[in-house]
Amino acid sequence: MPRWYDEPVKITFSAHARQQLRERNLSEAEVARAVERPERIAAQSPRRYRVLKNIRRERKSYLLVVICDRRNSTVEIVTAFLTSKLKKYL
Repeated sequence: MPRWYDEPVKITFSAHARQQLRERNLSEAEVARAVERPERIAAQSPRRYRVLKNIRRERKSYLLVVICDRRNSTVEIVTAFLTSKLKKYL
């Protein structure tokens, strides 16, 4: 799937997102890869997007859900989480 933005963007993380990533054992690199190469994107408002990426951990399939705001050439990660409820989000 092609990138969902036309020009290169800077990916930043809110303080809330960094805290949530630590608590949920997710890395910034893992989340940035999802934003750069998503499998599905859904606009939630004119600037807010839900980015979805399938990942495998310990031989199980999960969906990485990333909520982010797009402002010009910056994508700010608001939060991210893993879910095993693939059908709920796909």
